[in-house]
Amino acid sequence: MGTGGVGEDESTSKKRCWRPEYPACVCTFADYFGLATLQPALPFYLATIGVDDVPLWAGIILSGQFAAVVLGNLVWGVAADRFGARKVLQITMVGDAIFFAATGFCRNLPLLIVVRVFAGLSTPLVPSLAYIFEKCTKEGVVAGMARYGFSVISGYMVAGAFVGAAYESLGWMVTSLITGAVAVVGFGVVTASEPPPPREPGQARPQSSGVRDAVKNPLFITFGVTCLTNGYLMMLMMNLLVFNLRDVFDFSAGQVGTVFIATTMIMIACSFYVVPRVSKRFGMRNTINGAGVAIIGLCVLLSLPFAYSHVAVYILLNFLLITSFQFSHAPNQARAKILGEELTVNGTGAITGISRTLWALGQAGSPVIALSLYSEVGRAAPFWSFAVLKAVGWEPPLVDIQRSHLTAVIIPLHHNAAPRCALPNFAFSRSTASSRCCFRSRSASTSSRHPSAVPMLARRVRTRAGRRARARARAKARKATRAR
Repeated sequence: MGTGGVGEDESTSKKRCWRPEYPACVCTFADYFGLATLQPALPFYLATIGVDDVPLWAGIILSGQFAAVVLGNLVWGVAADRFGARKVLQITMVGDAIFFAATGFCRNLPLLIVVRVFAGLSTPLVPSLAYIFEKCTKEGVVAGMARYGFSVISGYMVAGAFVGAAYESLGWMVTSLITGAVAVVGFGVVTASEPPPPREPGQARPQSSGVRDAVKNPLFITFGVTCLTNGYLMMLMMNLLVFNLRDVFDFSAGQVGTVFIATTMIMIACSFYVVPRVSKRFGMRNTINGAGVAIIGLCVLLSLPFAYSHVAVYILLNFLLITSFQFSHAPNQARAKILGEELTVNGTGAITGISRTLWALGQAGSPVIALSLYSEVGRAAPFWSFAVLKAVGWEPPLVDIQRSHLTAVIIPLHHNAAPRCALPNFAFSRSTASSRCCFRSRSASTSSRHPSAVPMLARRVRTRAGRRARARARAKARKATRAR
């Protein structure tokens, strides 16, 4: 009996140490490590093989690679819905291992472009997200997204440190082979992970449907806008931090690297400890909206001369901006799982792929727009322009604009509803159109359409405004009764 208890304790502790999203995070780190290693090393390699216009061809190669990432996000998202996230993740990691290693044997520009385009197509980012959504519960998906975001950032950081410390001694071929070996490790980790339960004979994965209607839903539109602006903000922060530290405060490369290490530590703390707890306490939407307010305020401050009065002030404001970004990005990624389950049938991978495409478009446009504003207008222009963009793309309380009066559509986060069921509609009065008022059912048939409608109908927002609204409604009903 005693031995069995010890065995159970050991297995429980192992499960707590090894979270279900870790295989996907390892694959994401391996992919970003291979992609980001190319950026600092590519100009040096192109110079050694005799390329004349190094900046031009480096830009062409990198643009081709990340354009392929955008296409791969769409393809692998649909494939994850059809074949399963674990299987697609294994396929993409095989592609990463082959094409990362093959990069070391490219001795001319056409071959290098082709190999890096296929490396970009082999992106495991969307399958990794789909894997996390399959393995994590709705309560744990925010923590999984936070760790996923940290694996992305750490892949960038470790790749930069690796190239700076070892590229001159190892050379192009060995560096490329190491990136391929890291991808092999990612493949091994996901292969060793727990496979999905076997299906019964003749049972197949349900066909994906409802994706086209889902992307027209106000829920997805606001979610997609946040994905786009978050991708733009990430690249804006990283690029302008380097340029301002170098141009305004005369930082050396080593000092900039130290600041980036501190940035990574802040992201670790936010991703693993702070963001999941805050999101669980206040909810995803409140966390994202609060982070949006903080981002707008900090961008306004960074556009003022006060922010550049001292290096400590500038670094502090950037650290606060990075923290606010984490509070917006991690919960927003977790919403892809909820939207996919509630608005589609087996379409979570497609929804995730579209959201990652919007994120990648924001990342692709940010360097060109932000650095052009930085060089042509001034150092404050990228920040105040993004503050305006973020304010324009603000997420209001969700309303169905197709109705003749205000209608709020609520996703029951506490209930794993059947994806085939329609979402219940809840209407509220024009005079009390705010997030604090009490919701009522639009029709009696709602409860028969949606299994979670009954507990949702009973939920009320116990606020002073809600009580006043109900009192006015009762008084109006009594007056109408007397009139009849």
